[in-house]
Amino acid sequence: MKLSDIRNDYFTYSTRVSEIIRKLNFAGLALLWILSHEETESFFSNKENFMPLRLLVFSMVTDVLQYLIQSIIWYAYYMHKRKELLKNNIEDVENVIIKENEAYNIIPWCFWGLKILFTLLAFIFMAIILLN
Repeated sequence: MKLSDIRNDYFTYSTRVSEIIRKLNFAGLALLWILSHEETESFFSNKENFMPLRLLVFSMVTDVLQYLIQSIIWYAYYMHKRKELLKNNIEDVENVIIKENEAYNIIPWCFWGLKILFTLLAFIFMAIILLN
């Protein structure tokens, strides 16, 4: 197995996890909506019931931030490297193999982990609410 295969695999799996988290977030919102309409008194009159909603929204926001920040970081890196290569009179800049700095992925990976954590916590809170 080539190193590039391993990299492609982890990109595939992390993308799949993001898709699952998005679906869970929407399922959680649907569950909260159903619960809010089944209660005789207002479901959200209890402040504890707001916590899963907040966590699901935080997860969705971190999902967007992950991809937004990742896009900005890698575009800036691309432009920097492109200018550097053109400055050094490299002709085919698009096909030059460069060693990318993995540190640029730290912030997006943090957001990736946070969205998973927020979703898990939201479902834990929903389970607690349902069991009470």
